[in-house]
Amino acid sequence: MHLSPLCVPLILVVSGMLAACGSGGASGPGDPEPPFVPFEASDFQPASVVLGQGSFAGSVPNAGGLDASSLSGPTCAIEGGGRLWIADTANNRVLFHAGVPSVGGAPALGVVGQDDFLSASPGTSATTMNQPVSLAVAGGRLYVSDFSNNRVLIYPALPIGDGAAAIAALGQSDLDSAVSGTNPSRLTGPIGICQGGGEFLVADAGNHRVLIWHGAPTVRGQPADLVLGQATLFASTVNRGAPASASSMSSPSGVWTDGTRVVVADRSNNRVLVWTSFPTTNGQAADLVLGQPTFASVTPGKGSTGMRQPSDVTGNGVQLIVADGDNHRVLVWQTFPTTVAQPASVVLGQSSFGLTAPNDDDQDLFPDAVPSARTLNGIGGFLFARLSGPRLWVGDFRNNRVLRQDGD
Repeated sequence: MHLSPLCVPLILVVSGMLAACGSGGASGPGDPEPPFVPFEASDFQPASVVLGQGSFAGSVPNAGGLDASSLSGPTCAIEGGGRLWIADTANNRVLFHAGVPSVGGAPALGVVGQDDFLSASPGTSATTMNQPVSLAVAGGRLYVSDFSNNRVLIYPALPIGDGAAAIAALGQSDLDSAVSGTNPSRLTGPIGICQGGGEFLVADAGNHRVLIWHGAPTVRGQPADLVLGQATLFASTVNRGAPASASSMSSPSGVWTDGTRVVVADRSNNRVLVWTSFPTTNGQAADLVLGQPTFASVTPGKGSTGMRQPSDVTGNGVQLIVADGDNHRVLVWQTFPTTVAQPASVVLGQSSFGLTAPNDDDQDLFPDAVPSARTLNGIGGFLFARLSGPRLWVGDFRNNRVLRQDGD
């Protein structure tokens, strides 16, 4: 299997200690729309709950041993179907909690991708996974981007129980294959997935594109309807073989839509692309760029207008949130951006926009020995965020934990 440069950090998760959650899970057809509640955030605010560790100072993979409360390289955490779902990437499983955990270190209710809480082996079948990264709940189903198996798994009507079997997969013709490829029915290292407004999107990182299905897909190997980042559904060149532009991508890892706007974390171009109306043609150019002053610029940056390997995006139609991985922070736009390089309003993980060290609670420009409730570690550009009403869930990948941010 061909692996893009983006794959290397994820492979290291499995082989040593060491990636949307990208990428949003909105309500699907038949799902009730929750009332809008904004996420009220302030700079450097602490998280209220930590999962995967016994305290905010913990960061060891599977602290205390592999069980129902441990995590190793977690990425996406989303609410859906009355549960919290967590992609426990390095343990090759998805954990689910009943309701919204309010106690630190709370054990999961069940597991998908493994037979029990004591197993973590990768696999390629209807009941196993190999580095699940992003999650979405749409049309009463659970979708999981199974990164190293080059597929997106589709699970039956919620709720599902331990060891549930997928009923179909996007990117493969069956549930026992992991072939990569570039066409409307193939994927190469998919990361972020999102469903919103009747549209289903996948950040197909290894093919440097975002695929779009009109409606939540349910059929095995169902071909995509539209592509962004490439001129056709059969192309896969980084930045379309030219300098970065409004219509090209390099290893996109996060995607969000509300069915009108589309936002993509164009990770290796150090930027976020925004379509202000839903695209209708293959390779359609973005309308706005964040993190860079122009569409041609890809220079890593910081401050309120710069980014360094942004890995995930999430929103609620009013606010936009970007996990700015290699700056070890989460950026919040309190009103949805409408101009190129619009500055962020709030920063989490740092006390100011100019600071960028990981796990730096005392803000002295150097990493501390342990993390805290206020700090993040996105080394390698892997940090994930997902909004759910007034709560923000952050997959703090390198600290092997999931943080719950409740806002002010």
